[in-house]
Amino acid sequence: MENEPSPVEIEVNPPPQENLFSGQPQVMSGLTGSPINAEIPLQQSPGAVFTIGPDGQMILVENPPFSWKQFGFGAGIPLLLLLAPLFALIISEDDNHDWNWDTRELTLDSGTEYSLELEYPKGVYVTDCNMLTSDIDRYYDVYYSCNFDGGDIEIISYEEGERTIVGNWSNSTGTIVFDDGNNWTWVTFEYGTLDCGEPTGEVCYHDGDVQEAFAMITSIMCFIVPILSIILLAVGFSTGRQGLGMGGVTSLIAYPFVAFFGCLAIFEYT
Repeated sequence: MENEPSPVEIEVNPPPQENLFSGQPQVMSGLTGSPINAEIPLQQSPGAVFTIGPDGQMILVENPPFSWKQFGFGAGIPLLLLLAPLFALIISEDDNHDWNWDTRELTLDSGTEYSLELEYPKGVYVTDCNMLTSDIDRYYDVYYSCNFDGGDIEIISYEEGERTIVGNWSNSTGTIVFDDGNNWTWVTFEYGTLDCGEPTGEVCYHDGDVQEAFAMITSIMCFIVPILSIILLAVGFSTGRQGLGMGGVTSLIAYPFVAFFGCLAIFEYT
């Protein structure tokens, strides 16, 4: 009688289960992504979430707390870049300067030429000048201005878009000559000066340069600040720095109001 074959035992392993957590959970930093050597609390902290890592382990990702320091950086840096030149522009306006306005009448020499002996002001800065004639209605069609080149002052007439030199104020002789081809009943010369307390009046000229420089910097910052705010809020939220992101949002919201007053200051002080 043939022997019966012995039974063969086949061990069937159960299929592996995906995303099966095994081992010790790890606490990961939301900033660096590295494990934190600390015991896992029984109660999950606010802002922390569990997730499954690439090796199948359960990971507790803890987001950093809100940082007021980062908020101050995100909101303060853009606004400071805009406010600093704006305040410098306002401070550079010196209210201690002595403004003066004077009016003198010219006399008819011959034909249509009028003149006036008026000593050219020393130690002050001539800001503007104007000619007034007896034809008041003509004032709305023709206006006069002065060209300041550091020497003689040219008196210029503007009529229907045409620019014509009609006189000058000599720096060396102090004589004002005016001739626009018309015979007027009277001609008046008026001018304004600014006394800066310096012998040559040069400080007035340089004060204007400083104000124009601060105004230009303020204008440039009006374009740079909103771009910087957008960069800061994007970097803050993408890296989990909520304080930095909220600071960028705050500076972006405050920008239109600060820029509006900046524009008013530019028109006022330049």
